[in-house]
Amino acid sequence: MDRLDALNGTSPLFLKIFHTALLMHDQDLWRVMRQDDNGNEFLVGAHASREDAEAEAARLEARGHKQTYWVDPPSLPAPPPRVISIQSFVNHGRVGNSVATFALQRMGIEVCPIHTVTYSSHLGYKGWRGQATPVSLLEELLDGLSNLSIWEKTDALLTGFLKDTERAEIALDAARRVRGARPETTWICDPVLGDQGRLYVDASMIDFYKGALSQVDILTPNASELGWLSGKNLEAPTREAVLDAARQIAGELRPGGWVIAKGWQLPESDDKQLELFVVSDTQHYRITAPRWPRGFAGAGDLFAACLTAALLDTSKDAPEAAMEATCKVASILEMTWRAGADELELIRAQGLLEQTSRADVTIEAL
Repeated sequence: MDRLDALNGTSPLFLKIFHTALLMHDQDLWRVMRQDDNGNEFLVGAHASREDAEAEAARLEARGHKQTYWVDPPSLPAPPPRVISIQSFVNHGRVGNSVATFALQRMGIEVCPIHTVTYSSHLGYKGWRGQATPVSLLEELLDGLSNLSIWEKTDALLTGFLKDTERAEIALDAARRVRGARPETTWICDPVLGDQGRLYVDASMIDFYKGALSQVDILTPNASELGWLSGKNLEAPTREAVLDAARQIAGELRPGGWVIAKGWQLPESDDKQLELFVVSDTQHYRITAPRWPRGFAGAGDLFAACLTAALLDTSKDAPEAAMEATCKVASILEMTWRAGADELELIRAQGLLEQTSRADVTIEAL
């Protein structure tokens, strides 16, 4: 006896509710369906495999009833979110799009990567080779995405190493295009300018970012970048000075914007911890995470990618997303450190991209 035979004599309204509940429960299974003499369709059974479902349908058909039986596949999930990621690409190593694309895809995000440069490695390696992507080609790529109506399907824009103001204008153009199609699209901007007081790019890029802040939703500067963009001297900062600089910039972002200031080790901090400050113009949070004996190229790019994925879950606000991203990055950095690897152990550690909490990563409101 199948599940519907057991309900003979039940009211039609109850049957309709029952069938709807079954369909909702079994939508991720192979479903055996039946059509009765009046053309009504019903769910008969649900199975984890196609073979089992087809075997049940064949058994029911063999009973000689007039009804028609067939097998429906599992319902497809909703399309994944889509991110346009504009940053560098390297043949060797884990920086820029070479880390962000895989990380985002592993977390279930569709990615359209646009490479501002193609280098053999990041610039920390001696003998690196490569060149910037011609601006004319970048413009063509944006036009091609427009022809495919990609902007209407984009949920976030992620930008990293842009190299110079010409290529930075391409990123700004992408922001305008995606906002023209979907005004609510989030722009997560990692303003890659330099680190430890040394600029990687021309100083004109500082002015570019200052002029673009009003279009940005989430800004993720490191310690040096926060100082350059705020115009404040943060060479020997206090916590209040960092918060003041981040608060100033947050007030210049799109309404509701957040600054996530990364990689701080302040005089009042535990020397085995790094601090991140998650700051809007009205709210301030501090995240603490373990500090490793050396830095890792691409850690900031990985953080921005993990942050972007977390923000696409609309149930999370910026502090929650930053906390989750910090946990993922801390776990991958730990595996990289313990392996003694030169580059992020992203492939071997990819399962850690599912991690959302760590006992040694904490958050508090300030």
